[in-house]
Amino acid sequence: MVHPLSAGWITRTVFLVLLLFNSLETQGRTVEIGTGFWPPYLDQSAEGGGFLTRLIREAFATQDIQVRFIYVPWSRALAMTRSGQFDATAVWSCTPTREEEFLFSRPLYPFRYVLFHRKNDGFSWSSIKDWAGLRMGLTQDYAYGSKVATAIARGLVRPDITTSDRANFQKLLLGRIDLFPMDPLTGFAMLSETFDASTLERITFDPHPVRLAWYHLMFNRSSDEATGFREAFDTGLATLIENGRYQQLVTAMESAWLSDAITSTFKPGLAELIQQGPTLPPNEPCP
Repeated sequence: MVHPLSAGWITRTVFLVLLLFNSLETQGRTVEIGTGFWPPYLDQSAEGGGFLTRLIREAFATQDIQVRFIYVPWSRALAMTRSGQFDATAVWSCTPTREEEFLFSRPLYPFRYVLFHRKNDGFSWSSIKDWAGLRMGLTQDYAYGSKVATAIARGLVRPDITTSDRANFQKLLLGRIDLFPMDPLTGFAMLSETFDASTLERITFDPHPVRLAWYHLMFNRSSDEATGFREAFDTGLATLIENGRYQQLVTAMESAWLSDAITSTFKPGLAELIQQGPTLPPNEPCP
């Protein structure tokens, strides 16, 4: 007589063995990750390559896997990971369309988009109706969330799409757009690298979040090796969380941001946004 649980037990066992096999196959290998310029998280010119670069390297290192980052435009990183030329791409947020095409890692770090605007415009908002009639700069292939999508669908804002975040900041300064949704930390990192201090004084942001989500690695869905790399990364990230290294990296990163003299004008807003984030990432891939 066949035990009634035997079929399910066999299925689960085969699945776990395949995951273990994929993980063992990736040990001692190098994972290739396509990424773009996203300071201070991912920055080829920064020491250690930025916070998320360091976190990703350390998580993989616990599993005896080396990491090679290849810096390309964001749209190319997405396309080359989809086609299997890269094992993964860093970093992205979950969307239904992306979940159909890619495998997502466990969340790495929370982010929020806020609306940058010219300081002398006196802009503030509590609902998307407050955006009515304004021009909003957007960057190609980014996911800005339901509020922005709804405002565009209702005709409340006029979207202006370009391929570069820097170009959107330049448009904002020139008065060609009125709003630009962006991670505030990345926004001021880009501004400080591109413009002088007097120009920075002309830009600010409303601290009301447009979108709250998480940064993830996205892996090629059709590659067994990439699947193994995803499992290895999640295991490595869990190790860093359990041994306290994750929180050490986060604390050091956030302290460095708040002590940066360039962003001293924006410290209150940045500190408030940092305090809003959860302490540790959740277990599920796309919470």
